[in-house]
Amino acid sequence: MVSPSADTTVPSSLDAPEVVAAALAGPSLRDLALPRYDSLPSFGIYVDQLVSIVNDTVGLFAMQDEKPLTAAMVNNYVKQGVIPPPVKKKYGRNHIAYVIVVCILKKVFSLQEISQLIKLQKTLYDSGAAYDAFVDSLEKDLAQLFDDGAGLGGAATKPVNGELLVQRGVSTFSNKLFIQMTLGSRPGDQDKVESGTKKAKRKK
Repeated sequence: MVSPSADTTVPSSLDAPEVVAAALAGPSLRDLALPRYDSLPSFGIYVDQLVSIVNDTVGLFAMQDEKPLTAAMVNNYVKQGVIPPPVKKKYGRNHIAYVIVVCILKKVFSLQEISQLIKLQKTLYDSGAAYDAFVDSLEKDLAQLFDDGAGLGGAATKPVNGELLVQRGVSTFSNKLFIQMTLGSRPGDQDKVESGTKKAKRKK
């Protein structure tokens, strides 16, 4: 553990007022176009095919060496009631749409919160329209955030102001807190539930 008197000076490479985003070069999130509901396979597919389709779709959001989806994750989502169970071991268009949404939102929310958000969306639209509205909203937000002015579009050669990154971080926290409190959850509640479950298992 570092003592309070220890030198905690930030390395000089991070002292600059701007953070260069060149390392994020790659496909432009500004111009991202995710598949719409009608373009998803309408026939039943097996779990390995589902995993392949979803990973191809959301792989752009994954960090290095991260696997957005595995067969084990799909089984877990089914067991927890986040997505409907397969029909005769096959997954349809609704399943693919569900899992794409889950893989995107799980970067920010718990599975329980994602399930609640999906249910809220489906009170406004049927399944296809609910998915398309989600994708439309995501693409619009990404286009605004990852434009050339932010330095993250296309080749990502422009610098990003450090103050902007802090502002984005604060906004992310505020938005997440608002959603969690609106859904009736509180930060830390999920950890308490998981901790309680582990304790119960140990007692057995």
